[in-house]
Amino acid sequence: MKKTAYLLMFAAILVSSAVGQSSQNLIAYYPFSGNAFDESGNGLNGTVSGPTLTTDRNGISNSAYSFDGDDDYIQISDSELLNPESGVIVEAWINPTSLPSSEFGYGNKQIVMKESEYSLTLYADGRVSFGIGPFPWVHAYTLAAVPLSAWSHIRGEYDR
Repeated sequence: MKKTAYLLMFAAILVSSAVGQSSQNLIAYYPFSGNAFDESGNGLNGTVSGPTLTTDRNGISNSAYSFDGDDDYIQISDSELLNPESGVIVEAWINPTSLPSSEFGYGNKQIVMKESEYSLTLYADGRVSFGIGPFPWVHAYTLAAVPLSAWSHIRGEYDR
């Protein structure tokens, strides 16, 4: 089975009643400065399970995580802060080195996910979706594929 490996430079989760004002109401921010600590001040630190620190898009060591595409993840404990009632912005810098397997015509890898709430997902065709839940999920997809072995900024924004 083909594995999808990718690098994640940072992830941010922002919540705002006026979605366009993303610097206000920051819920979580992970610059990966040698760890997966939340630097928003809300203490939503991540627990690293598998990925390794690597160089980010600016050439700074230990400022991005490399995932093996199989079972690596960073987990954030659940918090009411992560359940926005007004709107949500989720963004990340990614550098995929391969795409998810499309066995049985379906393949994807979660980049950022809050179960039953929102997600950024990379698909086998290279497109990214931003999904809003709960079931049935509503997804918006990129028109073009993200390039392999290059950094791309991805962002999903939803105003409830």
